[in-house]
Amino acid sequence: MTVDNSLSLHSGSEIYTEASGSDTSVTGAAGDIAVIAGDVRSDGASNIRSTTRTSARSGDIAVTTRGSLSLAGVSVIATQPLGTGDAGNIRVEAGSVTLAHGGQILSEAPQEMGSPGDVTLVVAGPLSISGVFVQSAEQQFRSMVSTRVLDANSSADAGDISIEAGSFELTNGGLITSRTKTAPNSGLGNAGRITIGVDSLLRVSGEFPLHDENNLSLPSEISARGAGGAGGSISLTAESVQVTDGAAVSATSFGTGRAGTIAVEAAQDIVIVDGSLETERGDSFDGGTITLDAGGLIHLVDSQLESNVRGGDASGGDINIGQRIQPRFFVLNDSLIKARAADGKGGDITISAQNLIESSDSEITAQSNNPSLDGEIRINALEQELSGRLVPLELAYLDVSSLLLPPCAARADADRSSLTVRGRPGVASDPAGMLPSPILSGEMVSGAAAGPLASPGPLGDARGSIRLAQATSGSIFWSPGPSLVGAPGCRDDWPWAPAR
Repeated sequence: MTVDNSLSLHSGSEIYTEASGSDTSVTGAAGDIAVIAGDVRSDGASNIRSTTRTSARSGDIAVTTRGSLSLAGVSVIATQPLGTGDAGNIRVEAGSVTLAHGGQILSEAPQEMGSPGDVTLVVAGPLSISGVFVQSAEQQFRSMVSTRVLDANSSADAGDISIEAGSFELTNGGLITSRTKTAPNSGLGNAGRITIGVDSLLRVSGEFPLHDENNLSLPSEISARGAGGAGGSISLTAESVQVTDGAAVSATSFGTGRAGTIAVEAAQDIVIVDGSLETERGDSFDGGTITLDAGGLIHLVDSQLESNVRGGDASGGDINIGQRIQPRFFVLNDSLIKARAADGKGGDITISAQNLIESSDSEITAQSNNPSLDGEIRINALEQELSGRLVPLELAYLDVSSLLLPPCAARADADRSSLTVRGRPGVASDPAGMLPSPILSGEMVSGAAAGPLASPGPLGDARGSIRLAQATSGSIFWSPGPSLVGAPGCRDDWPWAPAR
């Protein structure tokens, strides 16, 4: 389907293909769906989907838009087999993508037979996944990208998720997940791989409050969990990475498989505030590895990095900081780094940074229930522990009142001299005559009989020869202040004649 401008789907409308038949052994796959448009908008539980009710595979879905793709109000792009066949793959290429209020992109296996497909998003600009549509207290629809296995008896592996974007925000309960059935020891398959590469900021933040009697919330989360099989791998690469306000990144296993791995790399900063990165293993297999690399700052505030094995004699997973890219600063504030095992060896923790700054309420631990099997902690950094070294700043301010000059009003009555220049009313200047001096509109004379160009008087005697041009209009009034009377070179009897 090709649309020159915008494609809009509303109020339960669908683009749909299906493989069906009375015989479940039918092997013909459902048709593929390809949508090309300027923009694609879908809301009100409207769908683009392909399914199968037989052993055949459902079709693939490809959506390509030069502009935006927007899914809201439990609208989905989905490949979900309803028979025993596998789900098809989904690929989206767009200028921007918004999944809101329950908008979803899904390739899932809801039945015991069949496997999910893979999901690929290539977004030139921003990708936003945010919000939850609450249908009832028992049923909520999260905005998400998913390649899950939903049947507890299935042995299928979850699909892989690959995302490239200009920027990426996962907020307000949004979810990216590649996992098998979430109940412990149900589902034997492994979780998939989640790979996210972002040009600028990758942000995972916040929770969605359910407002129920238990006061529960749904965290914004990137999850690769294996219920019965191994946990998946999560790789996050961006200019800067933020995990904040209750958000979580987890790669865990509740069953017989190995825990997953988490790798985060930022060219600039990694900031985790009230967030967590976790790999966890039930027993039997070793814990998963957590790796953080950044060129600028790695900063943890009220947060956790945990690689944990809850039972058995398996070893804890390792936690590596700054092994590929060494940060300038690694700062721990009221935070925990833990590589723990039950009866096996604790995981190792290796930290390399130019500077390590750790608050007194932070902890770095690599423990086992058997103290002889504790893991190793290796720190290659200039280490600073700040407790007891911080001095409160002085609160007294400098009194500068003595340095300030009194305002003009306060000096109004002080001794002073004045010079006032005012025009002579009545006679205008002759257009053909000489103009008044631009300096003074008058002249100083010596004696009442002085002419227009008078000889120097006492002022000339005291200060040197001064001759003032004749002014045609205006008067000058000189009033020496008391401080000038009797001063050297000054005489109280200096005569003054107004300009003629």
